[in-house]
Amino acid sequence: MRLHTARRRGDDMNIFKEMALSVYSFGSYRQFLQNKKGKVFGFGIVLTAIYFGITMLIPFAISAFSSDGSLRSTIDSIPDFELEDGELWVDDVIEIDEGGTYIYIDTDPDYVFYDADDMAPYLSDYSTALLMDCEKMIMKSNGQIQGVYYTELDMDFDKEDLMEFIPWLYVILAIGMVIVYIWMAALFFLGVLVVALLGMIAASALNCRLTFGQLYLLGVYSRTLPLLIKAVLSFLPVSVPYFVINFAISVIILIMAIRKINEQQPAYGYNGQQQTAGYGYNGQQQPGYGYNGQQQQPGYGYNGQQQQPGYGYNGQQQQPGYGYNGQQQQPGYGYNGQQQQPGYGYNGQQQPTAGYSAPQDPQDPQNPQDPQNPQ
Repeated sequence: MRLHTARRRGDDMNIFKEMALSVYSFGSYRQFLQNKKGKVFGFGIVLTAIYFGITMLIPFAISAFSSDGSLRSTIDSIPDFELEDGELWVDDVIEIDEGGTYIYIDTDPDYVFYDADDMAPYLSDYSTALLMDCEKMIMKSNGQIQGVYYTELDMDFDKEDLMEFIPWLYVILAIGMVIVYIWMAALFFLGVLVVALLGMIAASALNCRLTFGQLYLLGVYSRTLPLLIKAVLSFLPVSVPYFVINFAISVIILIMAIRKINEQQPAYGYNGQQQTAGYGYNGQQQPGYGYNGQQQQPGYGYNGQQQQPGYGYNGQQQQPGYGYNGQQQQPGYGYNGQQQQPGYGYNGQQQPTAGYSAPQDPQDPQNPQDPQNPQ
């Protein structure tokens, strides 16, 4: 026997169509409840990958491979240099002073810096600094100043060696990008957890019966619009305080989705599956079918056995004058075959009829009409 089940319409949509609907169609969130966990996880991974590509991968590719990109320009602009036998030689003097960062490189043997501790007062206005002369380099970072002499490095290095190392530099940067993406995806799902917790409060206020798992699922889709806005804002030359606005947008979208689910609740079950006339909460057909899905037609019992006029629930023939177990019933006989006469019950005890009184025994001590009875 064929059983009908409700169609999971949410699984029919591809991820990119769901991504578009999650931005403007709050009524579609009801269909998202039908999606499997694997598809929802994949949606979050793809959404994070799009955000990562817009904010980090594309700018890095432009910088690394463009003819006028900053990374290539920086490598080409490096002057010839050579580090040999503990002494550094650079073909030009380099000085950069911007944004709290100071870099000064001069390898003239007649011009050397003081030791690191002595240079601290001169670098007090900078958060990051790098000073290099022919015999040592002085670095400042996070308020700490440290000096290193080249003889301690015990290495020889020049610009040609640096150019040979560039391909490996790209590999290192690519591995770093993968690590950053994994970290970004983890933060995404952690952020959805915050949205789902706030969604529980909203669902309780709106009297909508959704589990935490369902709210977490809806929270994944509610993150689409905030992430796209954040990606666009990353290209602006100014910094925008977007952290609170980011989650506020997701919570508002989730509230609108919960309200739509409440409006559509009568035709849909608690798990978002469609309920149409003739189908139960698990999709089994009801009209004309029993509680276990077996077909019931006129003349058939709950277990599918045929019932015809004159037949009992177990299929035994019932004819006028016969009981449910097939024993013959005749006028004046009870269901077990005992004879019934007027004035007698089904067990053979005498039953008085209207206008009739049974004869009384004058010797009966319980007879209220016996004058010898003291009662």
